Amino acid sequence: MIQSFPNFSASPLTREYLTVPTIILPLGAGAERRLSLGINTRQEWRVIFADYEIDDIHHIDQFLKDKNGVTRFLWSPPARQEEITVICAQWHIDYMAANLATLRAIFIKAVPVQTTRASTALETS
Repeated sequence: MIQSFPNFSASPLTREYLTVPTIILPLGAGAERRLSLGINTRQEWRVIFADYEIDDIHHIDQFLKDKNGVTRFLWSPPARQEEITVICAQWHIDYMAANLATLRAIFIKAVPVQTTRASTALETS
């Protein structure tokens, strides 16, 4: 079962982006070539949890560490009602004064896992 993200609201500064994954091929002498990986876009959010108490930020941090950047979880983007399945492989904490901190993260919409009829037949055998 997929876990839900802890009940903390993201800042209104959170933004949604569509990106096309690319790879960079070094060609030598400082030249490089950028290649897109297909025509599919990747939906991601630059999420900000601003000015929370340090204990709350550590709770979010531990949740993300437990997911290890590969385990999916449910999260509700700002101004949306539905939960979506995302992963988070990148985040950092900025410590502020007076026991406050801000956590910035990149949440990427997870691609649904599709099973084929052949693979499910092998699993049941």
